[in-house]
Amino acid sequence: MKKVSIARLLDIFDNWFWNLSLFYDVKKHGLVLMYHHVTDELIDIDPSCICGIHEFRHGLIRLKKEGYRFVDIKSVESFLKVQPDFKYVTVTFDDVPDNVITNAIPILRELNIPYTLFITKEFTHKKGYISEEQLKEISKDPLCTIGAHTVSHPRLRTVKNSYEELRESKRYLETLLNKDVDYLAYPYGKHSSISYKIRCEAKKAGFKCAFGTIEAKLSKLTALYKYYLPRLIQK
Repeated sequence: MKKVSIARLLDIFDNWFWNLSLFYDVKKHGLVLMYHHVTDELIDIDPSCICGIHEFRHGLIRLKKEGYRFVDIKSVESFLKVQPDFKYVTVTFDDVPDNVITNAIPILRELNIPYTLFITKEFTHKKGYISEEQLKEISKDPLCTIGAHTVSHPRLRTVKNSYEELRESKRYLETLLNKDVDYLAYPYGKHSSISYKIRCEAKKAGFKCAFGTIEAKLSKLTALYKYYLPRLIQK
């Protein structure tokens, strides 16, 4: 209980500290957007994990009008070292339920926006989520990058096999798709689930960078946390 309380305090501190305006230039910073479900249907799930179809499209168009450039996750990785002279944004999805395939990806293709799918191995055999066959096909899309989201979607801080969860998820996807999988999103993604040890294991497993769920922009400060990069929850 004590550890959870300390972790919660760290979450609050990061949300406040990482969003201080002195750490980012309003004319050049990055946003990493995180989605789960994109649907207008009623789903028995945390409302923060649902984004309506109209809201999804409108949000992307609004960001374009605000001067953001949409980039792929590989570009984001390179921007950690040298920040560009413009505002940029990248789109990511966790878990990848089937409504992402039917509702979100067609909009992204229509608007020519790159996106990243963070895949949980066990979910590819679960009803209502992307299947292995769908994953193989979608991974051929030049707009798409596939990332790892562990084997079983645990709170990594609380399990003994955290390194195997990371390493095996990477190995599974690389074997299935016959391509490198360089990016990771942690399940749950805050201090209650992610420790310094977990971040070291992500690096050891061979990922180039990893994303949590502390809600902040990518700035000179947050870009220093290569294995705990922030993302903004979109709903």
